[in-house]
Amino acid sequence: MPKKALFLRRIKKSPFILKENLKGIKGQLTLYALLLSMMLICYTLFIILKCGRTHLELKGRLQAYQCFHSLDVSQSQYIKYMSRLNVAIWTSHKLSMLPKMKSLHQSLILAEDALHFSYLKKTLTNKNCRLDQSAAYATKLPYRTRLIIFLEHKADGTATVTNKEWQTWLLALKKKEPLFLLKGKYKLEGDFTSESKLEVKEETVSSKASSGSLS
Repeated sequence: MPKKALFLRRIKKSPFILKENLKGIKGQLTLYALLLSMMLICYTLFIILKCGRTHLELKGRLQAYQCFHSLDVSQSQYIKYMSRLNVAIWTSHKLSMLPKMKSLHQSLILAEDALHFSYLKKTLTNKNCRLDQSAAYATKLPYRTRLIIFLEHKADGTATVTNKEWQTWLLALKKKEPLFLLKGKYKLEGDFTSESKLEVKEETVSSKASSGSLS
């Protein structure tokens, strides 16, 4: 075949060859774009999941500290007024030989019992806390009780102090997964003094605590 005819034949075929090449390039670009889109989607999902986990952890931490603060304030007020009532009960007992002091003495004892019951109710219905968190404070007190509800009184009528040092454990959760234990240590200097907070710190969740047995 003459060179001129071959050249003309190639020129006639070149648009078809170019068109096929363009199709191939277009297909490759589409594939690359699809892969890039999938990578971006996967990365976005990863970020969303990571942010979700962080949000849940922050939410659990915030809830635990809000609960701890409200229970801590409530306990401080309770022990402060219990101490004042103990002083008043002790004083009225010493002066029980005076008229009307005996009835005042009994009224103060009833007031102390009412204060204790009110504290338990307020603690167990605290809107900032789960029931297991509230129970940790309702069951850990310096005063001796019967079935937690009833105070035990000494011969002079004052509430019996048995634990001058005690601690509470408050479990923080991320959904149902334990995050940490918020530990509070307290001390009562005497039968007629308010409590002092020794320390508050986070501790790693042990298998015992995560199973629900807080001590």
